[in-house]
Amino acid sequence: MARLFEMEVFADVVARGSFSATARAKSLSPSGVSKLIHRLESKLGMLLFRHDGNRVALTSEGQRYHEGVLRVLTAMTELEAQNEAAAGADISGQLRILCSSSFATRIIIPLVTEFTELYPNVDIDFVIGSGAPLQSLDPAIDLAFNSADTASDSLLARRIVRSQHVICAAPAYLAKHGTPSSPVDLAEHRCVNFSIKAPFDRWPMQMQNGEILQLNIQPKIVADNSEILLSLACDGAGIGRFSTFETRAAINSGRLVLVLEDFNPRTDEAIYALHHKKRYICHRVRAFLDFAEGRLAKAETPAPSLMPKMRLVT
Repeated sequence: MARLFEMEVFADVVARGSFSATARAKSLSPSGVSKLIHRLESKLGMLLFRHDGNRVALTSEGQRYHEGVLRVLTAMTELEAQNEAAAGADISGQLRILCSSSFATRIIIPLVTEFTELYPNVDIDFVIGSGAPLQSLDPAIDLAFNSADTASDSLLARRIVRSQHVICAAPAYLAKHGTPSSPVDLAEHRCVNFSIKAPFDRWPMQMQNGEILQLNIQPKIVADNSEILLSLACDGAGIGRFSTFETRAAINSGRLVLVLEDFNPRTDEAIYALHHKKRYICHRVRAFLDFAEGRLAKAETPAPSLMPKMRLVT
């Protein structure tokens, strides 16, 4: 069992990108996690991680070991799910959810509050990611919420909620720098955007002839966290493009106003719940999926055309 625990800690470090984040999640000390990883490296006779600033990254040997660990942990997770299904187990245990900070704050946390009241024996562990499209999912993660349908041989995707994107800025920014009247005007403006390139480096614009132009954005400020970008936009740092669920409160309060709405393609974009593809899905995962889908279906994020169009008069 000690070796299995070492594998779980190792996989968690890979998922979270730091020893300290894993230490907090596992109720361990950072030095305890570091010693465990060093002990594992000594047993294996290889270096698993290299340090990259405040984060750690896998070595090539660590990558190969990680692939094997994922297979072991996936098999263990499926075995536990089979046992739950056979025993008709109560809905209990830890539910580990991966999502962006903005989606957690505005969508998931209100659901979790109600869900844990309904199912008090379920513990929730949030893993905060960037929101970039996922190609794989750590077996330690039960559910991931993502804007891309990346269903594959190992992942199932289930549409949870519909959203759209809007381009907006703070009234103070527009008063100082002017309001863009066409997409090409953005080249003369300060933009805030994701540091992750594709697909965030291009903003779709619908031109008058109906053609969708993928506008290459050269941002002044970048971040890998949408909460930071939204705060920057609200503070007047520049123009940003966000999901409607992120901007609804700021637009309704007047902290942000919509710009270039005549060029907004108004394309529906689904947000998906991703989970591992296996024969048995544990009760707590299925319960949360059904609960989230039911609640969010009643409160779909309104399309930009239905949101208040507050425009700055110049």
